Amino acid sequence: MSYLKRESSKRRSMRGSNEELMVPKNERGAEAVAVAVKAREQQIIDLNHKLITSATAGDFETYCKLVDPQVTSFEPVSRGNLVEGLQFHKFYFDNVLSKRATPINWTILSPRVHMLGDDAACICYVRLQQFINR
Repeated sequence: MSYLKRESSKRRSMRGSNEELMVPKNERGAEAVAVAVKAREQQIIDLNHKLITSATAGDFETYCKLVDPQVTSFEPVSRGNLVEGLQFHKFYFDNVLSKRATPINWTILSPRVHMLGDDAACICYVRLQQFINR
């Protein structure tokens, strides 16, 4: 019995998907950092989800809240040219998204977040888009 008490004071259990993992006491700091990083990565995935949803729904107001006003991008329709600012995107929202007659369903597959610092990250994923075309 005393061995179990001593062992339980040195270790604590974490719940995994369907199993319990034993984490040594001296690794709690590293574990806490890993949990915080995973939570931040999930937050970035969720915000990206919200960004795609706003674009798909034609919600330019939400899109602007999630995107820097000086955004730069290479868009397929710009044919390799750098696009700067939100005006390019506003035209797309006003003239393309508002006239879409068929619904679009999309899914993010295999999201990977690479933290570049406390306030910067890179997210990579495959976006599967489904729609009905006449």
